[in-house]
Amino acid sequence: MTKKLIISAFAIVIASPFVFAFWLPFNRTIAQYGVPFADPEPDLPGIFADTKQSIGKEEFLLKRNEAIGLKRGIRKDKPVDPQLRPNAIVKMQDQEEALRSKVRDGEADSLLLAAWSPIGPNPIVSGLNRYSGRVISIAVHPSNPNLVYAGAAQGGLYRSSNGGTDWTPLMDGAQSIAIGAIAISPSNPETVYVGTGEHNFSLDSFSGVGVYKITNASTTATLTGPLNKDAGGADIFTGRGISRIIVDPTDSAKIFVATTSGLGGIGGVTSVFPSRGIYRSTNATSASPTFTKLTGLAGGINASVRDIAIDPGDPNIMVAGLVASGGTGGIYRSTNALSATPTFTQVEVFSASTTSELTTEFAAI
Repeated sequence: MTKKLIISAFAIVIASPFVFAFWLPFNRTIAQYGVPFADPEPDLPGIFADTKQSIGKEEFLLKRNEAIGLKRGIRKDKPVDPQLRPNAIVKMQDQEEALRSKVRDGEADSLLLAAWSPIGPNPIVSGLNRYSGRVISIAVHPSNPNLVYAGAAQGGLYRSSNGGTDWTPLMDGAQSIAIGAIAISPSNPETVYVGTGEHNFSLDSFSGVGVYKITNASTTATLTGPLNKDAGGADIFTGRGISRIIVDPTDSAKIFVATTSGLGGIGGVTSVFPSRGIYRSTNATSASPTFTKLTGLAGGINASVRDIAIDPGDPNIMVAGLVASGGTGGIYRSTNALSATPTFTQVEVFSASTTSELTTEFAAI
């Protein structure tokens, strides 16, 4: 009996290091699923923390984005033409028009040209869980809480007139259905501005083509756009994401637009795209609106502005969250946002170097 106990104890001692080596990374990995005895890190598999040559969170996200990009045909060293999708949409619309104008000949053509009924997409059901797409932006009518607009990451813009019970798509024919921002004009709620392009810095944050304007928004919802030109006719939005649109509280024609990296996010090639920052239009309600970049923000730097906000009582007062490293990133404040050449002062410095630590969002009061 004593001999058996000694052999058993010896086996336990020998096996313990192997059990520990296996359990520690496994322990950290399953922590992501809510197990209470480990600290979860949702963006970084815990097993990396136990490797001899571990990688940081930012490096892991970059490499993961590159791998996903390859599956989508996107290479980090080969710029993607942001006009590919808009051009494809225009071609599709031309083809649809050609079909509609075609003389119907027989049952096959009649079926092809008949009205279609949507059957999806619907949430993906996996056991007790239901998965759906991201809702990136939402705006509620200032005096009618039942009138709501919601924008999806790559699903378009929807309107509900009964507090969310029923929804109507408003932008299915737009050149981009990645909705980054929605702004209802405070002085004329029938005018709604919609910014295309998601701003969440991921490889599946699809870029946009600029701003769309919706008039008679609660009824016929007439869509105009994309609006994306400066005074010289250059496209300053296509290929970027729009993180926020702010409308002057007393003038629907004056809007501010904040832009970020779009397609590819932190893992994509962005050097061929327009300069990021804050843009302003003073003729947004005209037939041909134009936008000007506010160069008073950090010397006109080409960097993502994750969010902006104004004082509802004084739209000259604006704050902006700039995503940039080297001490340039942080919170900036302007007291003359409506002037010809607004200036900004950095009031909070972010000394971090990772995108997630440099991102700012403001809560409206």
